[in-house]
Amino acid sequence: MACFECLGQDFTIDDDGTRVLVSERGQPVVGYTYKAADSTGKSTGAVGYFHPIHGLFGEVLTGESPSNWSGAPGIQWGWSRLGVGGKVIDLARGDGGRREFERLVGRDVAGGRATVAVQNVWLAGPEDRAQVLETILFTAHPVHESQRNIDVSVLVKSVASEPIFLQGSIPGSGLSFVFNPERVDWSFSGGPGPLPSLGTPFLSPFMICSYRDGQRSSRSAIAVFQDARNPGFAQPNWLIEAPERLIAGVPDTVKLELKPGEFLEFRYRFVLCHLRGAESELAEEYAEFMAEGQGRE
Repeated sequence: MACFECLGQDFTIDDDGTRVLVSERGQPVVGYTYKAADSTGKSTGAVGYFHPIHGLFGEVLTGESPSNWSGAPGIQWGWSRLGVGGKVIDLARGDGGRREFERLVGRDVAGGRATVAVQNVWLAGPEDRAQVLETILFTAHPVHESQRNIDVSVLVKSVASEPIFLQGSIPGSGLSFVFNPERVDWSFSGGPGPLPSLGTPFLSPFMICSYRDGQRSSRSAIAVFQDARNPGFAQPNWLIEAPERLIAGVPDTVKLELKPGEFLEFRYRFVLCHLRGAESELAEEYAEFMAEGQGRE
């Protein structure tokens, strides 16, 4: 296993050839599997997922894939439907196309934070041509005032020879979050308030997933923020699809067209925190996140 670190930095990044593990002062923060394989070394087809993600006390927040779930463990960004050559291809099912890991672009622990970049390729068409390059970049920040932020950017660029489009689907397009069932008393809420019943879509720019650790009476949370600049943001849908799985998807009414050389970028922030009071404090944090994004434009 290779370890990447710099003198004077608190972060390290370990790489075993299939997964990077970011740690701060020897404590694991987040793992990212960029090239999934089974025990024989054969690719499993799951491309790019965050697991495990650790809370501020070291607790694991993400879970393994349930037996009735074909997706990846932990948190994964994906897009299943790609329109090319007059056909809509289901990348998730491997029906005429697929996503594959291409290369680990880089990793860095400069500036008091850890950054990792990975590139995947979307292959489709009769000659299995590259249609899209997907670059996932994430940055883990140090804990500050009982909070850690992990910023995620997903950039998809067309390398096709003709116009293509990305069509939404729920599930399949956007984020999926398999949470750890060993954590006690998970609850979920968004902007206006608590979520409706299981299986009912919920519109909100962010989601707060709070829990009580079995050894503590207080609550902690992992919140997922979506940037308003994200394509299809006008219709973000959250869905508690099953007791152990949360979906943040883009509905099939959304169609995002890309000409050769054009790109789209999706931005998210994972906020790991100890709740000092009401969950409404994270709504204020989301407003600050949005202000940061507007300042970068």
